[in-house]
Amino acid sequence: MAKTLDLKYPAILGLFSEHLDPKRTESASFLIWYLENYYRLDTVDAIDSVCDQKGDKGVDEIYVNESEACIYVFQSRISQTAKRSVGDTSLKEFKGTLAQFCDESSIQNLMASGGKADVVKLVRRLDLITKLNTHSVKGVFLSNIDIDANGKAFLDCATDITFVGQEDLISAYISHERVEPVATTAEFDISGFSISEYIVDASTKALIAPIKAIELAALRGIIVDVNAEVNELGDDFDYRGNLRNAEWIKELAKKVVGNYVKLVQRNRIASFGAEWLTKYPTFES
Repeated sequence: MAKTLDLKYPAILGLFSEHLDPKRTESASFLIWYLENYYRLDTVDAIDSVCDQKGDKGVDEIYVNESEACIYVFQSRISQTAKRSVGDTSLKEFKGTLAQFCDESSIQNLMASGGKADVVKLVRRLDLITKLNTHSVKGVFLSNIDIDANGKAFLDCATDITFVGQEDLISAYISHERVEPVATTAEFDISGFSISEYIVDASTKALIAPIKAIELAALRGIIVDVNAEVNELGDDFDYRGNLRNAEWIKELAKKVVGNYVKLVQRNRIASFGAEWLTKYPTFES
């Protein structure tokens, strides 16, 4: 059965127990988990983006999305009280944090006053001063609780800040755990569409084709989601046109299978073959 999210403290710590470390705050570990599961970053990339230490100017993490030409500045808060909510005070403080990235002069001042802080090292490594010419800057405030009316009113004016709370995390979560494999055959109508075959190695390949949602919904135990792969395309993504484009399908197949292989290699999920043989040891191909 797929994992459900329990964001109450201390249960939430179980979601990212592998990232908890005496030298790292719980909020930083929360951010690493968030970037892995919602931005689909590699663990190494997610950890390298963290700068949540003393002297880091209110910045917990910085991530540059090149496909969106956007610099994301994160701040994270874990509440130990489920009945609390985030108001405008914390968001106003975060707005001040974002002001440090508004232009070249502001970033240079941050670097000059930050000394040896991790945020300074991260700003240099990401070459943010140069990227300001081509990238926008947006803030993401992450919490395990929801926002109150005052906070929402403030965000109506602070359009460069996105709040991600309990409700958002639960509604957008896609677990890496899978339900049991389907043990029956199925037929799909793909008239008018092309099929793309992507070979990973001698034992792994993927066949990618557009399937009607109503046909997928009829299958037991199947979850198909490519939102993480197509969301970065933004409003310009053309479902009808792209799904008829053989080259686009081929590239999507490469990306989906590549992500799957990485997760298997890092032991975050079992391979399809291993999972199938565990469930059906007498099955013969």
